[in-house]
Amino acid sequence: MRELLNPAMDAARASSSPMPLTPLERLQLRDRLQELWREQVETLSTAAVRAHTASPEPGSESVARQLSTARIKLTELEAAMHRMDARRFGLCEVCAGAIEFEDLLVRPQARRCPTCAAEANDLPNQGPSSDPPGMASQERS
Repeated sequence: MRELLNPAMDAARASSSPMPLTPLERLQLRDRLQELWREQVETLSTAAVRAHTASPEPGSESVARQLSTARIKLTELEAAMHRMDARRFGLCEVCAGAIEFEDLLVRPQARRCPTCAAEANDLPNQGPSSDPPGMASQERS
């Protein structure tokens, strides 16, 4: 949780709080999570087979790196599905505010709203709990 409160940010967050997800949006996002999960399983399987059968091609991403990246993404997607089952999906883990549907469509495994992700100076690919700043809600502003 945040230790220091920023009244200006809290006021901005309160005035533009997104609505909670509707049942239809939850279904759409569950389908999206499952689609992305299947893609990562396929990527992981393909990379694992390549790791055991082929020599690395010059200039290509290492198979070990592909395996690692796919495992991380798979873990993030599975965590998002668990949050959905626990009714915590779509809520920022920092401010507990709702994450907008449009932002979740872009990155359904998001754990933070764009504001909290930006406050934490998160950058893409910094681990399972990072969310890229500048998601859909910030792009519309």
